[in-house]
Amino acid sequence: MTPLQSDSFPGTGASPHQSDRVSGSGATPPKLSLDARLGLDKYEIDEQQSHIQVDGERCKLCDLKPCLTVCPAGVYTWVDEHVAVRYENCLECGTCQLSCDNGGKGGITWRNPQGGFGILFRYG
Repeated sequence: MTPLQSDSFPGTGASPHQSDRVSGSGATPPKLSLDARLGLDKYEIDEQQSHIQVDGERCKLCDLKPCLTVCPAGVYTWVDEHVAVRYENCLECGTCQLSCDNGGKGGITWRNPQGGFGILFRYG
């Protein structure tokens, strides 16, 4: 056995310094898009009454529109001169409400979803 082989993990040919790589293949896992990451969670959507209410008139008057940038799930987008809301992506953090009240025009009303609805985080 050569010294190079003795430094390898048995049967893999990988050196101990490569042990943190995925599946011994040397490849790093692909980065997931925001939509792919959100797709790992499960949502129970209340079709009758949303937990997010948006006052479109106030949003039109808002210069900063902080909701478009602070939401970690990208729930809010500006489309055709109004705020479009992707309710099904909401992580229920309340950041939109805080940013709208403190930097916007107060056009977003956010509250916790009713029992049985909302996000169910999946781990592993």
